[in-house]
Amino acid sequence: MINTDEIRGCLMEWIVKIVEEGIVLDHDYCLSMREGDCMVITPGNIVAPMLKSSDLVAVDVKYFSYDKDKNPPAPEYGLHAEIYQARKDVSAIIHSKQLSVVTVSRAGKRVPPMLDDFAQIAGPDVRVADYVPSVDHHRGARTVIRALRRRSAVFLRNNGGLCLGSSMDEAHAVCQVLEKGCKANIEASFIGGGKKINMVEANFMRLVYLLKYSKAR
Repeated sequence: MINTDEIRGCLMEWIVKIVEEGIVLDHDYCLSMREGDCMVITPGNIVAPMLKSSDLVAVDVKYFSYDKDKNPPAPEYGLHAEIYQARKDVSAIIHSKQLSVVTVSRAGKRVPPMLDDFAQIAGPDVRVADYVPSVDHHRGARTVIRALRRRSAVFLRNNGGLCLGSSMDEAHAVCQVLEKGCKANIEASFIGGGKKINMVEANFMRLVYLLKYSKAR
């Protein structure tokens, strides 16, 4: 049986940090951490300033089960559990609501890399997936997981982006470069589009990062 106290404490620290940074909103936030088959995720009904460690919800990622006497998890809990099942390299997920990320998700456009760190940390590009939280976790998650192939970020159409990492530190870094990359693409579109990194080079940058730098974090 996994003791979730350490995970809960870590999540509480990160919630305070990313709300302060504006990565999520205090009334609209979702992040989770996983250890083995246990995921701890934020609840869907408590504003961040009122949140306590005991309010966080432990979920079995294999069976999507949680203690029904506790707070209900965030509506995306099924999606997070599906991602953890499909991606054994992922142990933390943040649902980014940063301004440029939300803007791009509403535009529904794939974002190509214009910056080296975007290609390295987020992926050779970041794609858009249709997802609406529902009882059918499997159907909704499939398109998201496909869009995440060999990537650490994906846009949920009209609803910001998911940032993944082997740790919360890494997921946080993905959030930072995703917002920066989105902002660069938005601003470049006003002056003719800017110079994009070609896909061969972007994929090579990503591979080098995964083989060398990501493992060193």
